Amino acid sequence: MRNMNVWVLPGFFRRDLGAVLVKYVEDGAERRLVVRSAYLPYDSVDPPPSRELEEPVQYCENENLYLIVGFDSNAHHTAWGSTNCNDRGEALLEFLNSSNLEILNLYLMAFNLVFVPMVRCLYYTALQIVAHGCL
Repeated sequence: MRNMNVWVLPGFFRRDLGAVLVKYVEDGAERRLVVRSAYLPYDSVDPPPSRELEEPVQYCENENLYLIVGFDSNAHHTAWGSTNCNDRGEALLEFLNSSNLEILNLYLMAFNLVFVPMVRCLYYTALQIVAHGCL
């Protein structure tokens, strides 16, 4: 896409998280959106969403920005194609519904092969949820 500018949002970068602001022109109008990646640890004491997921949602609501989030939630729910539901999945679904985020990848998983040298084999990792919303 021509006339697109991308800026890192340093306040939203942490070990397993990243975010960029994308500005582009479409049909003569400037559009702005935030693209966020996130990993929600399976061993977190608190259920999802984490503060790291809530903060960019709040930022986008305050700035009237469109938001796309791709993340490995370590939360199971049939709403995004898991075969079962767990407490983490229920909590995350409640957050997604309350924050005007819509799940985009219903029954669609994006897989990446990862080589793990210690065990000398390939594993796949799944980007479990891709959500978006005009906040």
